[in-house]
Amino acid sequence: MIANIELTDIELKVCIGAHSRGPVLPEVHVFNLLLTVRSELVCTVTDKMTDVFDYDPILDFMNDLVSKEHYETQECLITKIAAKCAKYDAVTAIDISIRKKTNTETAGHLGIRLRLDKDDIRSLRN
Repeated sequence: MIANIELTDIELKVCIGAHSRGPVLPEVHVFNLLLTVRSELVCTVTDKMTDVFDYDPILDFMNDLVSKEHYETQECLITKIAAKCAKYDAVTAIDISIRKKTNTETAGHLGIRLRLDKDDIRSLRN
């Protein structure tokens, strides 16, 4: 049984990048997180928060990160969030991405994705 916690299409209010061409319109950065956790934290017969994975501390951490500083790279931000997720023993895999909607002549989304398995998470915890 595989159990996932999904936080998807969250628009971050964050300043990321170092732009070299003229004035740049604000970009929307969209965050996605898929955490694989121990199955008993999702497949439960109880209706108690103590028996499930509480993702609110991760959201609070992320919102705190993006409100306090400017990031030159999406990679730095995504690594900090992944490290926070890795601290939870219940997490066995992480799939995290950030993409930005472009405001240039190039249509589409530009972004990064980081996938961590059990071994990667163990290394990040140390």
